Amino acid sequence: MNKIPKIFLITILINIFFNKGLHALEILEVKIIDSYKVSRDFPGKLLPSEQSKLAFEIPGKIKLINVDVGDKVRKGDVLVSLDDREALAQLNQSKAKYDLAIQVLNRFKDLRTKGHISIQDLDNANSEELIAKSQYEFYKVKFEQTKLLAPFDGVIQDRYLDTGSVINGGIPILEILDSKNVKANISIPISYIDKIKIGESYNFEIGDISTQATLQRLAPMSLGGSNN
Repeated sequence: MNKIPKIFLITILINIFFNKGLHALEILEVKIIDSYKVSRDFPGKLLPSEQSKLAFEIPGKIKLINVDVGDKVRKGDVLVSLDDREALAQLNQSKAKYDLAIQVLNRFKDLRTKGHISIQDLDNANSEELIAKSQYEFYKVKFEQTKLLAPFDGVIQDRYLDTGSVINGGIPILEILDSKNVKANISIPISYIDKIKIGESYNFEIGDISTQATLQRLAPMSLGGSNN
């Protein structure tokens, strides 16, 4: 909205009387305008605010794909699972070693209190417990990585692989689009750049829809246009 000095708009009716050579002015209405609003149409396109190709961090064999193109998902939903038998076995084995290390450490603490073992023996037991704990945490993460979760609420845009596929880490399996938020990329003439500010909200009309959006960034565009 552009500010301008106050302007007096005066609607007048001029009756010109030639009698005695006088001009009569009759004032009918006076309005004061402090500002005015100008609407402009600019080309642009709507895009999802988030769009991700989802992949596992580890290699494996796809055991189950729970979604397909067009399905709506919620953040945290399990979308794809790998064959987790080996990862589960390693997790259970490391958990058993960790539990044993805790028992040994507690026993050594009691023996040390009674003076039956040296401080070095207790330190060794404490070290074994820390090593067992770190291994358990490591394999717990590896087991969690056999599940591919939805990073946000969205819609499945594409599916690249099927059940039974053997993959390496980083190979895209699904593509998901944010279903809640969109962003608008709008081409604005350079003459308007000094009239807008990053962080401020502006009203937009898209077809019959009127909404308010916040300007996040300005980026230069080549003469041929931009795909961003």
